[in-house]
Amino acid sequence: MRKILIVISIIALFIASYGYAYAQNFQDIPRVSRFYRAVEHLVNKGAIDADKSFFHSFRAVNRAEAVKMILIASGRDKEDVSGDEVRFHLRDVKNSEWYYPHAFRAIKLGIISGYPDGTFRG
Repeated sequence: MRKILIVISIIALFIASYGYAYAQNFQDIPRVSRFYRAVEHLVNKGAIDADKSFFHSFRAVNRAEAVKMILIASGRDKEDVSGDEVRFHLRDVKNSEWYYPHAFRAIKLGIISGYPDGTFRG
């Protein structure tokens, strides 16, 4: 979990260094917040849900959420990963789960891997 938080922090700092964000009002992220530009960038990329009133900047993200944000923020969510989906089997990930396409893509791209016991632990 700590590694995921470090990765998200690095991505947020990288993203925050680019341009100015567009207006989006999360009640807990004022324009003067150090997170504001990074959050706006993630919203504009579609990596986080902008339909919420609160961002909860100090809530830990789980592995599935982190994978989705990393893929979308880095632009790798559009890369071709066609191939044999049968090889993608993690016993705790059903193809009906919201994060299935993100987990599948991240594993196929070599960004993450499953655990030795055959789980993803999203």
